[in-house]
Amino acid sequence: MAALVILILLSSNPLLAQDRQVDSNRTPIVRQSEPRIAVTERSPAQLRADMLAVCDEAEATFNFLARYSIAESGIQKIGYENISEVLGQIAESRKQIEEFPDSYLQLMNYSFPDSGTLDRLAISLRAMRTDERFQVSLGKAEKWFSENKGNARAQGTTVGVRTAPSAPAFIRQSCDFRNLTDFPSAADVGIAQGVALAVDVVLLFLDIDAGNNVPNPAYFIAVAAKAIVGPIVLGLEGARDAGLWCQDLAFNMQGALTTDGQFVVSFLLPPSAGGFEDYLKDFVEAVIQRATENGIPTNCASTRLSEGIAYYNANDWSNAYKKFRTAYANIAADTCVQQ
Repeated sequence: MAALVILILLSSNPLLAQDRQVDSNRTPIVRQSEPRIAVTERSPAQLRADMLAVCDEAEATFNFLARYSIAESGIQKIGYENISEVLGQIAESRKQIEEFPDSYLQLMNYSFPDSGTLDRLAISLRAMRTDERFQVSLGKAEKWFSENKGNARAQGTTVGVRTAPSAPAFIRQSCDFRNLTDFPSAADVGIAQGVALAVDVVLLFLDIDAGNNVPNPAYFIAVAAKAIVGPIVLGLEGARDAGLWCQDLAFNMQGALTTDGQFVVSFLLPPSAGGFEDYLKDFVEAVIQRATENGIPTNCASTRLSEGIAYYNANDWSNAYKKFRTAYANIAADTCVQQ
């Protein structure tokens, strides 16, 4: 074994020598350290201007958002009574900034964020009140919030909106079957998410203190903006979930109404029993109205619908279901369908 080891070592020496020769012939790589970019120190006047500009945008944006209940709810979740209280604190910060001596601002320069960060914060705030696409998204979020006040998701907790109409354990949605496309699109959600992301990025570069034990007004403003835009994103997602659920439910009800001689139990049962017959009633009524508006003959559909509603109010779910099916069958039929 010793002889074998010696033989292996001897045979490897030429290879090692060859490797060393190749290495010695290689051109050495000279690594140059990258030059550091010199940071231009802002003058006290520039720092004051940057901070006041953010205050200006924040005051204008929060004054605009104060009219929206969904924005107020976000502010309340971080411990403020309303947006007016936030505006009061911004006004106080503005006064302090205006009164700081240059020597004080010079000390703050060492730990205060660069002008670019403050500019990005100002741009994000401005977008919340001037971007037309964000305004559309904000309006849809506000509508959803107003319609769902008191439910868990509107209050900021997660509620799983079921996509299957056979699973009733969810907060019952209000479906507008006359217009099943009136809900936020993925683009609406994305626009609000973009503003939220921009604010989050700014927060990464901000400290709670501006330096010299002075609270950072930019940090406070960014936190307030995040608190507002968060519920807006949540509201848009909730409204979109509800809209998609109503579309899916309408598709399933249409199938149930056109299935010959079969009852779908989930649509036969009332809400008290976990069913969806109330949605079925509203769906048939909406379809009849839309057909009438578009000049499509409905024959005796309205009469059958009224009979079905009478049965529904009398808790006669089976006969109500039959009449709703008959009412639907009358839409665009050649003659009046009696049963």
